[in-house]
Amino acid sequence: MPVYGNVLTLQRTLESVDSAAREDAGDFPIEIVVVFDGLIDASDELVAAWKPKSPRATLSAHHVEHGGIGHARNAGIKNAQFELLTFLDADDELTPARLALVRLDDQAPDEVVIGVQSIRVENNASIPGPYVPTSVDAPRRPQYYATSMLVRRATMLSINGFDETYAVGDDIDLVMRLTESGVPVRMVDDIVVIRYFHGANASYDEQVSEGDFFKAIRGHMRRIREQDDGIQGH
Repeated sequence: MPVYGNVLTLQRTLESVDSAAREDAGDFPIEIVVVFDGLIDASDELVAAWKPKSPRATLSAHHVEHGGIGHARNAGIKNAQFELLTFLDADDELTPARLALVRLDDQAPDEVVIGVQSIRVENNASIPGPYVPTSVDAPRRPQYYATSMLVRRATMLSINGFDETYAVGDDIDLVMRLTESGVPVRMVDDIVVIRYFHGANASYDEQVSEGDFFKAIRGHMRRIREQDDGIQGH
């Protein structure tokens, strides 16, 4: 869980994980890996004081130099104790359905599983164009977002984790690189995260969002050409 200026939402996010851990029928341990992305504010004290109610849940906190969300997520992967990973932003909420995905992993451990985001709006904010669902209260269809994903740590390490050069487009780049590597991706209809738009999300920067999207597409096409050239070379 990358944290950068999320003091107003972090408590809610942590409580959502704790609540999901108590509601889910599983008994596997849950580690919340918080990574502070170079900014020290009241979030640091909040995390230090926060204690989960679920006996399944533990929390570890780590500080890194500011490097963006991909950098923080990669630090979380490096410091995670367990093999199964899922990602959560510090202004969203985890649902119990996310933890239930673990049972799908038991059936097909080589798969990456991606669920649905449900959109919520705060502070009278608008929803950025690419994220507008059929109605504000309707859940989104499955999309390629890391915060809807369950993946094995070894799988992430095999593709060198998140590309840290992206500001907001690391999700689609990640899924493209996973599929290029032959990793099967399964989309499910379960709502696994409540995503909040509140006016301060990075997604509101349309120029950066569009730039990262096309950068991911260009990178995918370049790697496909390189693969084709390699095959023809043999």
